[in-house]
Amino acid sequence: MKPFYTLFILTVLFFAAPWTSEAENILFDRNLSIGNSGEDVLALQKILNENPYTKIAGSGAGSPGFETEYFGNLTKKAVIRYQELHKSEILSPTGLKNGTGFVGPSTIKKLNAA
Repeated sequence: MKPFYTLFILTVLFFAAPWTSEAENILFDRNLSIGNSGEDVLALQKILNENPYTKIAGSGAGSPGFETEYFGNLTKKAVIRYQELHKSEILSPTGLKNGTGFVGPSTIKKLNAA
């Protein structure tokens, strides 16, 4: 019976532990736009995929679990949705009404605050 209880306790601890994504471990420190690549783009895609509204794609490259290190058109479109979702924090302070898809200072500030 002891092995069962040990397994039970480990299972409870695993599922009760706060969930953190790999994306939370990165600090965004550069502007990002179409054509960029790197671990920060991968982290950006993971953050975008956490919300169904800002999800990059439903399947294939860029979709949840299949994020890439490349900033392409699908990432740009998802960034625009992210910027518009957080309009008061990202767009309004800079006088913009619509998302641009460019990850600049105000978007970086919001990403790093998450």
